[in-house]
Amino acid sequence: MKSVNTASLLLARGADPNASIVPVPVLLFAVKNADSETVRQLLLKGAKPDLAASKSVLYTLSLYLLTYFHFAVENG
Repeated sequence: MKSVNTASLLLARGADPNASIVPVPVLLFAVKNADSETVRQLLLKGAKPDLAASKSVLYTLSLYLLTYFHFAVENG
């Protein structure tokens, strides 16, 4: 997957797994795209699964948040 390679490259070069220029954590985007390998890499590099998005984003992405937390519980 191209996104895994990009994420791997950025993380290997010291990118902050919690940085985002939009009000949604990067980890949430990986979960939304069902990209378990990128989710794993982000978590291994210190992505915080408890970072919250803005209230308006949380409202529109509530189903994805449920998936996000389900993945975190299932995979530690």
